Amino acid sequence: MEFISGFTALLIAGATLSAKGALSEVAKGAGKDIFETIKERLSSMHGVKSLELLENAEENEAFKSAISSDLSDKDIAEDTRLIELASQLQEIIRSIPQDQLSTYAVNVDIIESGKNVSFNFVEGGVRSKKIDAKGDVSFTNIVKASKGN
Repeated sequence: MEFISGFTALLIAGATLSAKGALSEVAKGAGKDIFETIKERLSSMHGVKSLELLENAEENEAFKSAISSDLSDKDIAEDTRLIELASQLQEIIRSIPQDQLSTYAVNVDIIESGKNVSFNFVEGGVRSKKIDAKGDVSFTNIVKASKGN
């Protein structure tokens, strides 16, 4: 059961990082490829049906339980190829820079404006590689996302 718990956590982390695009940005996209291969193997070879819940499972305990229960009914702990893929995914996740692991309310490469750009009362932060504005750029009351949001 300990294996299933850790494997469930890894899948949820993979889904969350994949949704953020972080898995595509490291190791030349290998993280996303490995994550998709794991999901395909779980579905086709082990009959796991709860994979569509992964993306929202980080915030939803019922989804986590459903995924864990679905995985525990299978013989995945004996699938050496799956364990190898999971190990590779874990190493890739560990190599992701901290700033890519953070959740931002606004996370875009380029922000362009013909006038002013103003961010006020943004819970979760703002991240951009470039802001190009013809007017002023202001940031006020930008706060880290509260736990549970």
